[in-house]
Amino acid sequence: MKLQDIDITHFDIYFQPIVTIKQKNVFGYEALVRAYNNKTYIAPDTLFSNAKKLGISAELDELIRLESIKSFKPYLDDNPKTLLFLNIESSFIDTFQPEEQNFENSLRRLNIPAENIVLEIKEEAITSNDALAAFTAYYRMRGFNIAIDDFGTGQSQFERLSIVRPDIVKIDKTLLRDIDTHYINAEIVKAIARVCYNIGALVISEGVERPSEVLKSLNLDIDLYQGYWFSHPTANTMNKEILLNKIETIGLQHKEQRKSLIRFKENLFNDASVIAKKLIALIENIKSLDHAQLFNAAINEKKIEALYLIDAESSRQLGDTLLIGHKKKFYAPSLDGEDHSLKEYCYICSSSQDGCYLSPRYISNASGNLCRTFSKKFICNARELILCLDLHLE
Repeated sequence: MKLQDIDITHFDIYFQPIVTIKQKNVFGYEALVRAYNNKTYIAPDTLFSNAKKLGISAELDELIRLESIKSFKPYLDDNPKTLLFLNIESSFIDTFQPEEQNFENSLRRLNIPAENIVLEIKEEAITSNDALAAFTAYYRMRGFNIAIDDFGTGQSQFERLSIVRPDIVKIDKTLLRDIDTHYINAEIVKAIARVCYNIGALVISEGVERPSEVLKSLNLDIDLYQGYWFSHPTANTMNKEILLNKIETIGLQHKEQRKSLIRFKENLFNDASVIAKKLIALIENIKSLDHAQLFNAAINEKKIEALYLIDAESSRQLGDTLLIGHKKKFYAPSLDGEDHSLKEYCYICSSSQDGCYLSPRYISNASGNLCRTFSKKFICNARELILCLDLHLE
């Protein structure tokens, strides 16, 4: 294949770093092609589209891989643990035949181990599951790493995770755009990350452009990042000092956020403990469980939107829930006699040594609002009870 065949005079290999915040280092580099016709830039999509029309996609793909490997060698010499991410054209996979490729010979000549190479595939563009399975099995057996690119949008299929069994999954940048303010996207990314970790795959947040997107992803336990905020792709030697400073800065911001969250939970727990102590004292002084008095005592506590009592032995509710806040449609407070034995705030509180529990955030069955439940075990009239306070979260 000649470059003139696809109407270009030359191309350059650029690298964009993929960083790990917690390890404070560069995890790897993705090789990207920049093609030109004299001084006119040719977009990669146009480049590969033209090659596909001419039936030379595989040849172009291999040529770019060979140049990428050569250009990567100095980065590997600097850090033997660094990974090179190579994009693989879907047409190459759809027509895959298990035979040794030239780029494997090039790896051996340059003394680059297969385990330092990540083969990056866009599985949504691949038509044959059999070819996909054959490709991934062949290269995994030969020591290469497999990554799925742009996962989570378009035709990305979770079932293909079982076919590819990826080592790495790159979450598509469209899901990460404004993830700090886009609650639904944040939950989608959280679900994708959880599935990936359960199958042993690392997750990369790709295309991050703002520090707030990185911080939100870190809160979702994602540690690997690629995007303009850290570094644009470059053909020159990367200024690693600037990159490491950014990693350090964002890592410290995340650390402070986590410490702030811990302090918030501690303060919420302490405030709820004080309120519970007042209400328990009132209950202990009431001859019978007067829910009206309880309601009047709790109504001035801004944090409480509902409260109820549970018999610790039977896990049954005593009296109806006292709802202080407003409820949404389809939600209803629990009533007298309801079984709470499978609720964490009941069985964990009942069995814990200190008799206290603060639940994770969840949607309240009483109101439909996001809340946490604080529960406190106590004894009244020789009877072990649990006071539950649903705490409203703004």
